[in-house]
Amino acid sequence: MPQGANVQSLELLRELQGVLWKFREACVGSLDDVESELRRTVIWLETEQDSYWKSQLRIRHEALERAKEALRSKKIFKDASGRPQSVVEEQKALKIAMQRMAEAEEKFANVRKWARALQKEIELYKGSVGRLSHSVESLVPAAVHQLDRMMVSLEAYVNLDVSPADANISASDSAGSNFANRGELLTTAISASLDPPGVEERRNARHISSIQLACPTISAEFLDVVSSTDSTPVDIRHTIICCPDVVENPPMYTLLRLAAADTDDSGWVLLQNHPDHRSCGKAPLDLLAANAAEMEKWELILRLPVGFRVRVKDGAVVHMAKEPT
Repeated sequence: MPQGANVQSLELLRELQGVLWKFREACVGSLDDVESELRRTVIWLETEQDSYWKSQLRIRHEALERAKEALRSKKIFKDASGRPQSVVEEQKALKIAMQRMAEAEEKFANVRKWARALQKEIELYKGSVGRLSHSVESLVPAAVHQLDRMMVSLEAYVNLDVSPADANISASDSAGSNFANRGELLTTAISASLDPPGVEERRNARHISSIQLACPTISAEFLDVVSSTDSTPVDIRHTIICCPDVVENPPMYTLLRLAAADTDDSGWVLLQNHPDHRSCGKAPLDLLAANAAEMEKWELILRLPVGFRVRVKDGAVVHMAKEPT
């Protein structure tokens, strides 16, 4: 017997989606802020500071040369009395100029040194946050999408019109004596209502001449499933079994590929959540498409091998997987 999902509230799942999305936005915003700040710091070092201290080297070198020339001139020329002039002030000025020149050389060297060091640290930082960045950019949206698909399925279960006949449950049993919880009841009911017809029912199904069923949208995730699965092409002249035999774009249905019942059977069965699901009809697969372009889209699904089940809700594939044997 299937295990119950034990989902207490769909609203909490919706809240979880919102929390995950806010977490992603906060992480992406923080990572972007850090990267912007690192980029500004690199630009500040490699342009502003590099240019500033390069110009200071030139200015202070010129000031040092002037201080040296002033000291040399004082030493060469005598005063009015013919005695050597005092060079105390010039020596002080030269000492200051030399200190300022040494400071500029040190600062310029440090700018070049720390610019290189910062670039290395940035590479290490990017490597350390790479997994987090991948998670918030890819895994969190995937988790939100997974929750969305789960909620679509759960809402379908909740909205399913389950009758005792469909679920093969007596009035006394439906109160819950034979089911652990509502999730188990719904899972069992859906399995019963979407049970495919047998071989004889498929062989004896009456022919129908009209199917109104638009090709569902297939997301990139399910396209990956199609591309990674060994295909089993079908002849579009072969038939698809429809249960019930009236198909008018149902909001929710299941496509299941079984082993062919006869030489004209494609193996595909279309199951709708309908009380009269045993009233089966069959029609050629080419009735699914209005033109060749539409058939090309359908063939993405129709080439899935035996055992695959595809669920569609509101015109989009929400589940595609091979059923366990």
